[in-house]
Amino acid sequence: MKLLTTILIILLSITTILAEEIKIAEFDARDIDRTTSEFNYNPQLGRAWVETTIYDNGHYEDSVNFGRTYKILVTGLSFDTVSNQIIYTDQNNVVTVCSKLIKKNKRSKKYVLKETHQCSFVTRSSTRTIDDGFYIQNQEILELYLNYVSQ
Repeated sequence: MKLLTTILIILLSITTILAEEIKIAEFDARDIDRTTSEFNYNPQLGRAWVETTIYDNGHYEDSVNFGRTYKILVTGLSFDTVSNQIIYTDQNNVVTVCSKLIKKNKRSKKYVLKETHQCSFVTRSSTRTIDDGFYIQNQEILELYLNYVSQ
């Protein structure tokens, strides 16, 4: 039992060591209520990107809170047309499979993206001091990161 526990701890620490992240976007964090992020792709061009929707607190008159969606091009993210996968290739040419295209059900011809849990999105907020020469202001920033597990 102790051997199994030791092996599990070693495997978890290796996975933690191999997990990496890259910053893919940042947004002005004023009035942001929540965000959602997902992968999207164009199979004809072999391209993939991240779509992030930002929902505000609804303090604006024209806000119906459907959210604002942004398409974010991530260097190294692409759609492999042979394997029908969204892959991320880092600067060391290590490939990580982020999503796979699978059939919705056995009889359907429709496909859906299924995430592999090797990539995930993390948001962090921070405060940035901006000095424009006249005033010094603190600005809240929401940073979006892509976490991936190197293989």
